[in-house]
Amino acid sequence: MEELERRAGTRVGLGASIFMADPRGAALLRRQAVGGLLGVRRLRLRHPRHRWLAIPWRDALSLLRAPGRVGWALVLCGTSVLAVAVAPDRKLLAAGAVVVAYLGAAQLLEPLRGEADQPDASRQFPWRWGDLMLLHTATPILTLTVIGLVVTVTAARLGLLPASTLGVALAGCLPVAAALVWSAAIAGQRGRLGLDQFMAASAMGELGGPLHLVRWFATGPLVALVALLVPVLVLQGAAGHPASRVHAATTNAASLLITALAVQGAWLRSRHPPD
Repeated sequence: MEELERRAGTRVGLGASIFMADPRGAALLRRQAVGGLLGVRRLRLRHPRHRWLAIPWRDALSLLRAPGRVGWALVLCGTSVLAVAVAPDRKLLAAGAVVVAYLGAAQLLEPLRGEADQPDASRQFPWRWGDLMLLHTATPILTLTVIGLVVTVTAARLGLLPASTLGVALAGCLPVAAALVWSAAIAGQRGRLGLDQFMAASAMGELGGPLHLVRWFATGPLVALVALLVPVLVLQGAAGHPASRVHAATTNAASLLITALAVQGAWLRSRHPPD
């Protein structure tokens, strides 16, 4: 009887999520249903000694108990890196690779989105909302950096990445991971797409309403494109030129990426809990 009630609740929840254009809610219900059948892994990590490590520690536990998220991040980010390595001069491919890598980074941010779903719970912590969001991004950034290092070394071993650019590619794994994760955090900290957003969209008319909803879903990928595509295009423009121009392009790309990171970090830190 309990199993029938659980299945009925899952079916109703899936229908509501689809009706409300909430793919994340549908995915969470699916994972809960699978977890109910297979059981939940009770993995443990040593408790941190410093309070500011409590949020990254909890997020690391969440990833250990849902390794599928890390697997999808590896597949999506690995695919994007290998695609760019195969055809490094294709601008449209580079833009698609950024979006695919963003989707991989977003897989690691479910704890942050869960926090945004229940913002009142954050009052129990001694940090402001913006600082809490930044703490939630620490574990995903480290995880995505490791994934980037592994994929970059793999691409070099396969001969897809020239040895002269390996050092720059490895050094860029951390800032690129931070840009992707913070782009996903900027979108995720808003909370779920609620009824108020649908009401606002319905008040905008037949054209403005759909555009409003598209903008809601496209915010994260667009932020990632703004942060990463311009540096990538700068590097692509210097490909095949003398070493001096390549060095100057690398410096310019690094400056653009650092500026984008500074803006993203400041914007996240200034956020307030969603209403």
